[in-house]
Amino acid sequence: MRPITQQRIAALFAFSLVMAAGCTGLPPTEPVRVGGLVFHNNTLQSLQDVRLQVPKTGGFIDCNLILAGRQCVTTFPSRLYRGNPVIITWQQVGKRFSSGEIRIQSRRKPVPGKAATVFVSLNRDGSVEAKID
Repeated sequence: MRPITQQRIAALFAFSLVMAAGCTGLPPTEPVRVGGLVFHNNTLQSLQDVRLQVPKTGGFIDCNLILAGRQCVTTFPSRLYRGNPVIITWQQVGKRFSSGEIRIQSRRKPVPGKAATVFVSLNRDGSVEAKID
C-alpha cells in the first residue's frame, strides 16, 4: 500500500473542487440586463444590513432588515451584469458575515429588451447562493 502524500491530497482536493463546480450553473458568458434583486432569508433569525456589492464597479444594493423566512425585493434601473464577482454581506445576531467573492450563476440566455432578476439565498448552514432568473 502506497502512502498518501500531501501532493496527492492536494490533487484530490483540486479534483473535488472542479467536480463540485461542474454541478453548478455558470457565470453568464454574455452580458445579462438585470433590473431586480430578491434576497431570501432562509435562516431562523432576522438579518440586518444585507448587501450585494460588485467590487470592480463599486456598485451595491442593500436591504436593512429581512425577517426569518422572508425576503426583500427591490428593483432598480436595469444594468448589464458582465459576470464580475460579487460579495454578499450581512449581519446576524450581532455578528458580520461575508460570502467572499462569488459569481452569480445563470443557465438562462438573456432575453432582448427584458431585464432579469438576481435571486440571493442566505441559508441556515451559512451558505449563500446567487443566480439570475
